[in-house]
Amino acid sequence: MRSLRFFILGTLLILLHFWGSAQHIPDLINYKVSDYKAHNQNWAVSQSPDGWIYFANTDGLLAFNGNQWQKYALPDYNIIRAVYCHQDPLYCYSAF
Repeated sequence: MRSLRFFILGTLLILLHFWGSAQHIPDLINYKVSDYKAHNQNWAVSQSPDGWIYFANTDGLLAFNGNQWQKYALPDYNIIRAVYCHQDPLYCYSAF
């Protein structure tokens, strides 16, 4: 009787292990300021349908394609406070 309990418990633990390991948790990457070469304060974030991620940053608009960063500054170097992607157009708001 005791060995039957251990067998059932062991089987359940093995099944729970396989069931739990089937869940994939995506990698979390923390980018440093030196990676994207801009200010450390990001105000907003939005993702376009083609996969680009845009950040409203104190130094300008940051664009990230999953591999490299690009920085776009406004002509008068105002802070971009909001960014929103809707299909093709990209909307930015700057308080001046």
